[in-house]
Amino acid sequence: MKRLRVILFVKNYLPGYKSGGPLRTIINMIESMSNEIEFLVVTSDRDLGDREPYRNVRIDQWNTVGKVQVFYASRANQSRTRLAKIVNETPHHLLYFNSLYDPIFTIPLLIARRLGALGVAPILIAPRGECLPSASKLKAWKKIPYLWMSKIFGLYTGVCWHASTDLESASIAATLGMKSAESRKRIFTALNLCCVSQLKAPESVPARSNGQPLRICFLSRICKMKNLDFALDVIARCRVPVQFNIYGPLEDEEYWEMCKRKIAKIPVPIEVNRMGSVLPEDVTEVFQRHDLFLLPSRGENFGHVIAEALLAGTPVLISDMTPWHHLERDGVGWDLPLGDTGAFVTAIEEASKIGELQYIMWRQRVRAYGVSKAINPDHVQANLQMMLDVSQKNVQYQKRTSKEMLLIDAGNINEGGGFVLLDYLVKKLDERNVDYVLLKRSYCPLKSNSAKIINNDGNFLVRQLKIRGWIRKCKPKTLLCFGNFPVLFPSNKTDVLCYIHNQYLFEETNDWHFWLRRMIMKLLLRNAHGFIFQTNLNKDKFHAYYPSCAKRSFVFPFFDLSNLEAKRSQFEGSHAEKKCQFSYISLPIVHKQHRVLLDAWETLFAKGISIPLQVTIPENYPALLERVTNMQAKGIPILNLGKVNFETAIAKTFESKYCIYPSTMETLGLGMLEATLLGRILLTTDLPFVTEVVKPSLTFKAENAAAIVEAVEYALANDLPKPSIVITNKIDELIDTLVKKS
Repeated sequence: MKRLRVILFVKNYLPGYKSGGPLRTIINMIESMSNEIEFLVVTSDRDLGDREPYRNVRIDQWNTVGKVQVFYASRANQSRTRLAKIVNETPHHLLYFNSLYDPIFTIPLLIARRLGALGVAPILIAPRGECLPSASKLKAWKKIPYLWMSKIFGLYTGVCWHASTDLESASIAATLGMKSAESRKRIFTALNLCCVSQLKAPESVPARSNGQPLRICFLSRICKMKNLDFALDVIARCRVPVQFNIYGPLEDEEYWEMCKRKIAKIPVPIEVNRMGSVLPEDVTEVFQRHDLFLLPSRGENFGHVIAEALLAGTPVLISDMTPWHHLERDGVGWDLPLGDTGAFVTAIEEASKIGELQYIMWRQRVRAYGVSKAINPDHVQANLQMMLDVSQKNVQYQKRTSKEMLLIDAGNINEGGGFVLLDYLVKKLDERNVDYVLLKRSYCPLKSNSAKIINNDGNFLVRQLKIRGWIRKCKPKTLLCFGNFPVLFPSNKTDVLCYIHNQYLFEETNDWHFWLRRMIMKLLLRNAHGFIFQTNLNKDKFHAYYPSCAKRSFVFPFFDLSNLEAKRSQFEGSHAEKKCQFSYISLPIVHKQHRVLLDAWETLFAKGISIPLQVTIPENYPALLERVTNMQAKGIPILNLGKVNFETAIAKTFESKYCIYPSTMETLGLGMLEATLLGRILLTTDLPFVTEVVKPSLTFKAENAAAIVEAVEYALANDLPKPSIVITNKIDELIDTLVKKS
């Protein structure tokens, strides 16, 4: 079986050593899993805080370092485009990032991914404790705005997460706003791995005599997160002789200056020494020279240095903000709350009183405990399975490189006629086994068990960036912009066809929302290679409104009436026709003219004609709802069905003898087609879009309540002919064009 190939991004790597825990995590992971996974490390050309690059490596080239290949990127090659180029030129199955906030090796690459410039491999991010509450509070003034912006631009959409503990998993979910159970499935919990090379038995440690000062060490990066200032406060309160040695690289100079002021105030006989950094190969020896390891960290997602101390046989005194708990119960140290400085002081004083023999036995117990925690094949298997699972998440899309693939952007479709047509198109595509991916908004009720239908939420820019990413992933031959607007970022290799669904894009109205949409259309027209219309009338109007758009145009009426014949037979046997009832099944958009229709019904009632009328006005139209309520109070027989599904709409249409459509603008007019096939008497406006679709029973002058009154009176007094359909369904021709089979 071919090994999984993982490109791993980390700020510092060997021969560096100053970055502490994150580096130890990566080294231990590679050491434990390199037989199953081929790791390729991309890192900086220098160690943490160094001004000069490493001397014994080839910069901006791949180097063999132990079991892995390492690319040491110079400052010039740490840009977004250069790093993305490295990724795209290196075959891989998974990208693994070791920070949530890294401004070089995480954020720019996520931006490249959003721009569609980072290939198709899934991404796994290990925040390394950056989401823990104590870490999130540090520099929150920068982190909170960044997370807000990253959410707007969808930087972390679809990304998977590596948590070391359940606590870190919950912190990641809280930080990234993962509220749904589905989103939290992208968080994988696998404990960080201990260093196998440290399992060899340490050299014997000389016994500590009772008169000797207690030798305590602090070994970590000197920064706020590691809480050295708290350790100094504890040491200052000790009433026993203590030698406190501080090891680790200086990360925050301002913080160290504050610590030095505390050191200057610590009284004799307590001794405090700044010892500098420690090479990885010397860590065990440093711990063996000390009687106690003190690390009151504000938070650790694992704490490799704690594991290293235990493996060296050195008891630990740490905060309770790490995964290492119940240490006092197990007889290997203490994990104490940071709110209780006195408890830390008491622990140090207890350690100083341990006799020589007890001291030797104590260290042996600590060493055995460390080994028991380090040797755990289950932890290695959990990490391996995590990477295998994440690498498979997008495998179905990685295979979608066929030039015959169809990508559909349906981000503007919510409900109504557009949704019905989209649902019909998807069913026909599935029937013909067309290879496609459809991007929709999560609130669009389109349902499918197919992995081909993907939620694409966010604002306009975010959704357009995601579409560009999917173009890079799928390499489709055709992109269908279903629902009016062309794509913002086209591809020279993809044919962009735009289905124009709404007439407000080429009809003058006073509504500023429609004016803005028409301006957007003018800006995006050049990104479409062709347009699809339901009728010739719509095509001619569109080209008249946008004369600069001299591109291919197709007229493909498509509508699903296949199941209405069966439903009509079903209804005829179970529904009683209401001979004097009118229905208008439509959303109350401005051009649907519900207000004019209600004016007509008030006039009819005033003339002594009380005719029931069914309408479908949902709750988000309060003004119309209030008017209907007032009319009902007067005794006018208006029945509001509210928002109804397709099945109810068809049933209510069949119940009524008459269907009335005062609309002045329709792309096709599905309601008219459905009423015609169900055999209802159809009254419509006398506009050209009607006669291109159906031959109605009776027409009336548009935007005129008096004309509606006259038409209703005439319909009630006369036997009108049933309407007929004059348009032809061309769904197959449409699909042939989309998949380039015509």
